[in-house]
Parts: sequence; C-alpha cells; structure tokens
Amino acid sequence: MSAVPAQLTPQEPAAPAVTMSGRIDTVKGFLKKQRESLRPWNEVFAKPSVPSAADARKRLAHNVQHFKANYILLSLVLAAYCVLSNPLLLFGLAFAVAGSVFAASRSDTEPLNLFGQALSKRDILLATAVLSVPMLYMAGVGSTVFWLIGATLAISAAHAAVIPVADNPLSDIM
Repeated sequence: MSAVPAQLTPQEPAAPAVTMSGRIDTVKGFLKKQRESLRPWNEVFAKPSVPSAADARKRLAHNVQHFKANYILLSLVLAAYCVLSNPLLLFGLAFAVAGSVFAASRSDTEPLNLFGQALSKRDILLATAVLSVPMLYMAGVGSTVFWLIGATLAISAAHAAVIPVADNPLSDIM
C-alpha cells in the first residue's frame, strides 16, 4: 500500500468574533421588525367561527404567519406572568443575570479578591452557575418552561384555527 500524501489546503480566514453589541443590534432589529408587524387588537379579537377540519388547517397556516408578532407578545406576557408569580424563580433569575453581568464587567487581568482568594472571571461565572442552577431547579424552572411552551402553543393554535381568513386583509393570498 502506498501512502497518499495529505493535500495541504490554505487556511480559511477565521469567522469574525460575534460581539455583544452585534448581538444587541440583532435583537433590536428583530424587536423593531416584530413591533412593526403587530396586528391591531380589533383584528386579533375578530369574531371567531367554528371551522371544518380542512378550513381549520388553512386558517392555521395563514393566521400563524399573519399574527406571528402578536403570538410572540403573548408568549412574553405569559413568561412575565410566570416569573412575577413565582418569587423564587424571580430571585433565581435575578441572581443568575446579576452574577453573569458582574462577571462580564470584570477585566480578565484584574481578579476579584474574596476572603483572600483571587477569583477570575471564569471562577465568578462558575460560582454563579453552581449557585443558580439548584435555586432555579427548586423554583421549578423546567415545569415553568414546559407550561409556557404548552400554553403559548395551545392559545395560539386555538386562536389561529377559529379566526376566519376572510376577516383578514391578506385573505386574497390564500
């Protein structure tokens, strides 16, 4: 057997690092786009009607796209309700965010001295995670996330199925 020499390929340039300001700009752009596509509430709460199975499928396909921004807002309102109605979850999330922000604001060259120990940024993030995860587990964050997903999907699907396409200004597309 003869060995085939490995082909050398030129190094591709590394992808540019994603910065926090780049992520924030992306989120701001997404939020602006969704805010502009919010449907008026009188259109969202149009008179529902019970559809046939085939009609419900058409309505679902159309209305999910048509009311997408409203459904995102619904999920954010439900998430705020979940967090505000569970004080331990609120405290756990606040602790995790505060610890992460504190660690992110620290410089890599200057460690935090705590009880004679020098803690790096990595150590602070690790301590935040070690303390936050059990707190969030005790707060029931897993069941909260699944409840939030289920409630949002159920409400959105039920709404999209019963709002007639003819009441929507985009009904000529279908």
